Amino acid sequence: MMVRVIAIAALCYLILHFALHALQIHAIQPLQYALIGDLAPVLLVFPIHGLRVLCAWYFGLWSVVIMAPTALLLFAMHLIDPGHDPLSLTHLAIKATFLFSAPASFWIIRACLARPDDHMALEWRVIMLVGLLSGLINVLVIGLLQPPSADGQEIMVWLLSMLVGYMAGVFLLLLLILMALRVTKRVIRRFM
Repeated sequence: MMVRVIAIAALCYLILHFALHALQIHAIQPLQYALIGDLAPVLLVFPIHGLRVLCAWYFGLWSVVIMAPTALLLFAMHLIDPGHDPLSLTHLAIKATFLFSAPASFWIIRACLARPDDHMALEWRVIMLVGLLSGLINVLVIGLLQPPSADGQEIMVWLLSMLVGYMAGVFLLLLLILMALRVTKRVIRRFM
């Protein structure tokens, strides 16, 4: 039974990851460039990070197993792409950070807040805090291993923009879930 749940969750995560990636490339990125041009060096809304955080929130450490097939598929796609070197230690460390940062952040926040799991599950503020901590971990690892330039000020703007994008992605997914729940509630009321 547990294997079936994990397999279904992994498939759903894979589909949602690529759907959010398509949304990011075909809607968010053109909208951002139309509104602010090249002022931000990265996307200011990165919903895939929100998906990672929500997966870790719901599945805990099992989220690593659920996200792993998507990471492996992306790794295989990068093997084919001549512009990437997915076998480099830097690339592997960044991908591992993406896999483990959200579940590790939940563990750290639980330890710091000293709260039982059931109270944390209902608080959106905890999810946003985990999104911030996880995003900070991701940004620091990327900044240390693959800095965009040698200019310290440019690196700081780039890292801060990435962190804003990560947080906006978590907020966007929480907002979409809230809207979906409200629509579902209205539909149920009409039919009852």
